[in-house]
Amino acid sequence: MYTILVVDDEKDIRKLVGIYLKRQGYQILEAENGKQAIDLVRENSDIDLIIMDVMMPEMDGLEATRQIRSSDLEDAGTIPIIAMTANAFSEDMQHSLAAGMNAHISKPVDMKLLKKTIRNIKLGREEAQFID
Repeated sequence: MYTILVVDDEKDIRKLVGIYLKRQGYQILEAENGKQAIDLVRENSDIDLIIMDVMMPEMDGLEATRQIRSSDLEDAGTIPIIAMTANAFSEDMQHSLAAGMNAHISKPVDMKLLKKTIRNIKLGREEAQFID
């Protein structure tokens, strides 16, 4: 079973994305901020992908990604992380890339684009991961 961690401070967004992904056959875990996400990643070695909001209280998604990438976890450098944010400018995408994220999708989330992005990551495709 492919497990996806959905991280967003807005419960409605976590639920909406989670429901969609469950219908696609994924197992879903949820966190409401970057600190909780890091804790879940440490506790669950079976997380295959993270969808991470960029702007959250307590710890934002960029800092959480940097901490995951620099951690001693076995797959810290390879676990795919998708930025999910209302900030869709090229500068914002570059910040996501610099933090160690693999892809960047804008809110409101286009579910077809999310599905395509996850599929590309699962297939190991690097092209078109940072999408306006």
